[in-house]
Amino acid sequence: MEVLRRFANRLDEAADRLSATAPAALHLAPPASAFGVDAPGCLGELGRALYAEVVAATTDRGREARVAAGWLAETADALRAAGDAYAASDEAARRRLRGEP
Repeated sequence: MEVLRRFANRLDEAADRLSATAPAALHLAPPASAFGVDAPGCLGELGRALYAEVVAATTDRGREARVAAGWLAETADALRAAGDAYAASDEAARRRLRGEP
């Protein structure tokens, strides 16, 4: 089942790219100064709270990307296993049709 193997290879490539880019999510947050974290009073508190939320969100997106990459790799493995099983079944059917054991 060459088609399944090719698709599995494409999923592996996607998983590799996703894994490689997942750490970049940590660098998506603007600098803390953009939120006014050094401002006095309530504005500074708000800036620090907003910045913490943005950092948490980008960290979560990176983690989710790594998890999704793992799922893609697992799916690729399952497709290869299915392709191997189909190929074995096809070969067994060919042998039976030829009268081989």
